[in-house]
Formats: sequence, C-alpha cells, structure tokens
Amino acid sequence: ADEEAAKKKAAEEEAAKKKAAEAAPAKTEEAPPAAAPATPAAASGDYLDFASNKFPLSELQGVGNRPDGVDPTKKEQYLSDEEFQQTFSMDRVAFVGMAAWKQKREKERTGLF
Repeated sequence: ADEEAAKKKAAEEEAAKKKAAEAAPAKTEEAPPAAAPATPAAASGDYLDFASNKFPLSELQGVGNRPDGVDPTKKEQYLSDEEFQQTFSMDRVAFVGMAAWKQKREKERTGLF
C-alpha cells in the first residue's frame, strides 16, 4: 500500500512539473500560447498542426471562414511569422505574454475571432 501511494505521489508530482513547464512563458516565436494543450490539436487528429500549416490572413478572417482542418480558436497560429507581425504589430512572444482578454480583443480587431 505504501509503495502504491509513493508511486501515485511521484506521478502527481511529475504531472505538476509538466504543467508548470507548459505554463512557463514562451521563449521562441514558434511556441504555442501557454494556455494551449501540451500536444498540438493535430496530434488528436482534429486540426491541422499550425507549426507546419500556414495560411494567408484573408483565408482566416471572419467568423466561420477558415480552411478545412484549421482550429477556429487558434486562427492566429496559422499565420506566417511575417504576417503575424504585420497583422498584430508584435511578435508571437509579445502576443502570448498578453492577458487572454487582450489577445481576444486583438483577434476580434483583426477579424481572426
């Protein structure tokens, strides 16, 4: 029983460390927002991987307007780095560093919500 409790505690501590690491501020422009799940949505087969699939702003703007396989809650992640910078007047690191309500406001302002 003690061994099982120790294993359970170790697993919980490992999960907490992983969660804390995911919540740490992103250090590269390619990193997904801290609130994103540990695995890209593409891993579940539901959405395209935004790291390898990029679309022009015009194909992503507007409610319900998106290419097949694009996660509608993360349209901004499908922009190239250059188009992201032009659209938001900031890089991905700065965008991820903003409060969620500010990110939402920016996405609404640019038609990506």
